[in-house]
Amino acid sequence: FYCPDGIQQIPCAPGNYTNTYEQSKCRQCPPGHYNIKPSSTNCSRAQPGHYAPVNNNISRPCPPGTYTNKPAQQSCKTCRPGTYSTQPGTQNCIRCQLGHFCPDPTKLPQPCPAGFYGDIYEQTKCKICPKGYYTIYPRVTYCTKCPIGNSCADPATTPKPCPVGFYNGLFAQTTCRQCKSGWTTNVPGQAECTSIEPQVG
Repeated sequence: FYCPDGIQQIPCAPGNYTNTYEQSKCRQCPPGHYNIKPSSTNCSRAQPGHYAPVNNNISRPCPPGTYTNKPAQQSCKTCRPGTYSTQPGTQNCIRCQLGHFCPDPTKLPQPCPAGFYGDIYEQTKCKICPKGYYTIYPRVTYCTKCPIGNSCADPATTPKPCPVGFYNGLFAQTTCRQCKSGWTTNVPGQAECTSIEPQVG
């Protein structure tokens, strides 16, 4: 209670308190503290995962994408890039896992699509496969060398067999080579060409 005129007792409103006698006014709860009842003599600390602004009559849960890991906080912290929290009242943000990316701290991780990969934690975007490499499936942590007899464009989601008349004798190639005059391949996906000259013998 407080006594503004020295006679009548008036209860302190929620978010305020008095802890001594003969007070002419109430005190506000300090930052990170609150109370919900009138006539309070103290304030409670906001718990981790919650916050309480000045003169607050209730603690509030940190919204998704934010957190507090200490008590008596006036505000919540934003999840750092590459981490997230999807639920209110979070004490710690979660690291974005391998093979995924987290562009929005309020949403669950998204899988890296085919042709991309995620080899480290806390990525906000996936990496494109290097030239001559590919991924068929999402959520991968590394890309695979393009096999012999194929080419892998950028970004590659599946190897493309060299067409008839073209070849590739090396791994990790982005294009196929055309057979020289007098040479060819009979079927797609060949590592070398064969002569079309009639055999003398």
